[in-house]
Amino acid sequence: MTEKKTNKPYTASLKIWGKVFKGKGKTPVEAIGNINPGMAKAVSVLVVEHKGKKVEKILPPMQSSRIFNSHGMQRDMQLKNISIRIGL
Repeated sequence: MTEKKTNKPYTASLKIWGKVFKGKGKTPVEAIGNINPGMAKAVSVLVVEHKGKKVEKILPPMQSSRIFNSHGMQRDMQLKNISIRIGL
């Protein structure tokens, strides 16, 4: 009998201005990258969940803007920094 390994995806949610935006992915970076809040220029709360672990981080307005409104290397650097801070 073979057992199938089920890889639970990472789920990320962003609460900003009273609205919640969600994204899923195989890695924390991919899950955060799949969130599309539009204009994110305010303090926000980022929650990443995986296998029962839940990590919450408060993001300042500038970092929220750099992650969700910018493109290219600036966005990649911020996604890497936030994934290090999350530590999942």
